Amino acid sequence: RDMPEWFFFAVNLALGILGNNLACKGLNTGWWLVLVRMLYLLSFYELGILYKEKLEKIDRKLPSFWYFTVLFLIEFGIIYHYGRTLEYSAAWCNNFTEGPVMPIIAGVLGIALWLRIATIVEPVVGRSKYINLIADNTFSIMMNHVLGIMVAKWIFGLISLFHAEFADFDWVSFKTYYQYIYLPRQSVHSLMFYTVMGILIPILIQKVIDLARSGLSSVLVKKPLK
Repeated sequence: RDMPEWFFFAVNLALGILGNNLACKGLNTGWWLVLVRMLYLLSFYELGILYKEKLEKIDRKLPSFWYFTVLFLIEFGIIYHYGRTLEYSAAWCNNFTEGPVMPIIAGVLGIALWLRIATIVEPVVGRSKYINLIADNTFSIMMNHVLGIMVAKWIFGLISLFHAEFADFDWVSFKTYYQYIYLPRQSVHSLMFYTVMGILIPILIQKVIDLARSGLSSVLVKKPLK
């Protein structure tokens, strides 16, 4: 008999708490970071499977008014208790100051919020081919968005070689500090360009991979391996 999905979620949730506990003890650098990050995200990975298998049909039946009411009451309770909004970094696992459980609770609340927003707007924007283009390539965007941002900075760097108004571009920071962000004339509106490139480049990468995979498949079908 197959193990129930709730069992796998409980196991992965326990592993996530274990990883967060290690991070709380300062074991979040070097190879430890690889381990604790993986353990932390395992709970959310399994939550996605559990949602698809068990929770989605329940979630879609819940009235939005009560859904948001309960969600916001929990959020306000957390903010009141801690005296501030809570923010966590899954990339570095270095700010779990409220213990190993709260980062998971905060993540679940955020996911629940955007799931319901997506459910509400899907009938309107779900027919857009551009929205679906992003939705169908979320894995590539997640994996390659930093590359897209680096390409955006590289473009600004090239422009700086020929345009005096971009002369303050810092090539040393560009080469040595990956979080360096150049804003022409210090305009925050330039961040939109980084956002676009962080989405566009990963989609292009995925399209190239799809084309290569399709071409390879057609070759293998015509000339099967012996």
